[in-house]
Formats: sequence, structure tokens, C-alpha cells
Amino acid sequence: MWGWNPAYTFHGGNTFYYMRMAKQKGCKFVVIDPQYTDSAASYDAWWIPIKPNTDAAMLAGMAHYIFANNLQDQKFIDKFCQGMDAGTMPDWAKGQESFKDYILGTSDGIAKSPEWAEKICGVSAADIRKLADMYARTKPAALKACWAAGRASYGEQYNRMAAAVQAMTGNIGILGGCAEGVGKAWHAESVAYPHDDNANLWWASLKSDRWAHCVLNYPNVKREEIGCWPREDELDGKIPNIKAIFWHGSDWLNQLTNINKEIAAIKKLELVVCSDSTITPSGLWADVLLPIATHFERHDVGLPWYKGHYYIHRPKVIEPLGESRTDFQVFTELAYRLEKIDPSVKDFGKRYNPRADRSYFDNPDAVDEEYLVAWWKKVQDHQGVKMSWEGVQAARRSSSSSTSRWSPSASRLRTACRLKPPRERSRF
Repeated sequence: MWGWNPAYTFHGGNTFYYMRMAKQKGCKFVVIDPQYTDSAASYDAWWIPIKPNTDAAMLAGMAHYIFANNLQDQKFIDKFCQGMDAGTMPDWAKGQESFKDYILGTSDGIAKSPEWAEKICGVSAADIRKLADMYARTKPAALKACWAAGRASYGEQYNRMAAAVQAMTGNIGILGGCAEGVGKAWHAESVAYPHDDNANLWWASLKSDRWAHCVLNYPNVKREEIGCWPREDELDGKIPNIKAIFWHGSDWLNQLTNINKEIAAIKKLELVVCSDSTITPSGLWADVLLPIATHFERHDVGLPWYKGHYYIHRPKVIEPLGESRTDFQVFTELAYRLEKIDPSVKDFGKRYNPRADRSYFDNPDAVDEEYLVAWWKKVQDHQGVKMSWEGVQAARRSSSSSTSRWSPSASRLRTACRLKPPRERSRF
């Protein structure tokens, strides 16, 4: 468990319980983490403390031991990998450095040995060799390379190195192995709302963490620098001249790197809009702030974000506070207003939300119920669920009758407002 603490951070339903069952059946656990976690204690794991942000070096040391002792799964490498060694290099890269060359120091003369890694990560070379041997010889073995270690400077190198170690040992695509990433074998039904006929009309994008670079350096920007999405027309590779940004439930000043650079880019924009349930760090820099209702203030269903075979029915607890509205209310109203401003998008409001009219902005409950009924029909058809929507409602009423309802504090700020640009405001 590399940076993973399932006793504290749950990935789906009953993860902690199932891992306890695995422990009882003889599964061995190893925790690589700077701190001794609840999971390390609960699973009686071998705890390997490591210096923060040195994970890639330790993984490289493990890879060196595996290659040096010929413990790699060569059949898996030959069939499924590219660039792992000289024999798996694509035609365009023949003769160039492979992953194995890098690890063994063939090209740069620096072998990424356990002894080399020890000086960087603080884990003894003996422990690195012991873990590498255990991981390579145990079939199958799951390397759970969790995300915390990657959320640091050059964190992507840790993720890449973990994937390479998983691949070189053949622990991808097998029961009991692990190729860490955001993905599910089980597909949750997640859409009941309409996809209007203008969805993805402009199919173009760039990497979210490169938008500030694009704004500050336009037009002297190469497509590779910003991860410009390929197109099959004359606009392929055309660098966008970004003049406005709309943050929808997304706090980039909290999630992305180089905040000072982002703030400098924000000052060059003509418009910044933020819609969120709280005034986030990004929201502080918005010209227009749209207050969005929380999940306590709408009738909805929660889906498992990462993993889990379940849905969470979330009935409305209270009416939205202040002037806040749900995301769908806000966008439905915007669609009707755009329709009036631009006659070319005729009937845009109705096309965007075909089950509602303009009154949806003030009275959404009946329409929301219609969408949930339609969504549940998809769940029944696609996943073999027998319970009716009425049964779901009855179960909810039965559950709520035995528990008191929780009412969130009314002290939160729920006001739609037009803010001055940050450069005109005083700092606080």
C-alpha cells in the first residue's frame, strides 16, 4: 500500500472489511508511508517509512533489483509493453534509451540501484531489495500506488515508475494484481439529464494545468506546451486566445500548481465566472460568483466517485438558502437568457431542459423527480434492478422516520453577487 490508508480513506464500499478478510486468509501487507498509519496497524503490515517526495527513487531501486536478478515477467513484457527494453522499442525509437537502459544506467552511467535509492529516499538498500524480491516473486501481487505521493513536485514520475514496476512484473490485467488509476469494471448509470444537440460542438481542449501558460504567453505558444487537443480540420494545432474562464465546481487555485502564475493569468482575462457552493480560493478572484445549492438542498442521487457497487439516494432536506440554486437550475436559466440574446439558438432553453419551462428556476421539485424516475428506469434496464422507484421512496421514508433530520447551519453565505475584479479589491 504505497501512500494508501484505506482504514481512513475509503475507496468504495467495505474496502477495509474485505482487506481484513484478505489478512485473515494469509495476505501479506506492506505500507510505504512517511507516517505509521491506521492501516499499517490494522493489517499488522511491514511499515517502511520513506522521505516525502522520494517515492520514484525507491521504485527505481526496486526495478533495478528485479532486472539485475532477472525476476521480470519477460513474456508479459514482450506481449504487452513498449519501451521496456531493447526488444520492445517501437520502430521509430529503435536504438534509443529504453526503461531498462535507464534503470541499469546503460546510457547515463548511473545505475538506479537500491544503494543509489537509499541516499535519496532514506530507506535502506536491504529493505528495498527485500521488498523488490517479495513483490517480484509473489504471484499475484497488488501494488496499490495511491495518489498522495503523486500530488507533489514531479509527482507524475512516481506514478510512471509505479506503472512500470507493475508492468515489468506482469501484475496488470490479472486477478489479484493492480494497475492503479481511475477506472471501474462496473459502470454506474450517471446521466438522466439531457445532452443537448450542441454538446461538444467545439471538441477542443488543453491540459488544465497549462491554461495559465497559454494565457500569459499567447500567441508564442506551441501546442505541445499546453497539450492542445488534436482536431481533423484547419484548426488543428491552433493556439486558443483565452479571454474568459468559467469555473464550475472546480477550484484550480487549490488543486493546480504555481498559484502566482495562475493569478497573473487571471488578471489578463476579461471575465472570470465561478459557480460553487462555497467561496473558494478561485471564487475570490471571480468577477461573477454564482452560489450553488448543496446536495442537502436538492433531490438527487449520489454515485460512487471512484469505486463501489451502490447508489446513494439523497432527498432534499431543506430549500436552498439565500439566492442559491442547483447547477441545473442555473444552467437552464442561462439557456433561456442566451436564447433571448442570440436568436440563432432558437428554443435553446427548452432543448437544454426538455422536461421544464422557465418556471423551473423557482420550482424544480417536480421536474427533478421526473428525471430521477427516468434515470432509475435506466438502472433497472441496464443493471437488472428489480426494486421500483416507488420502492426506493418507501425505503427512504421508512429509514427517515426512525432518524432525526439534520439541518445544516443557515449561517453560510448564499448570495449571488457581482464582484469587483481582484485587481480592484483590497487584499484581506
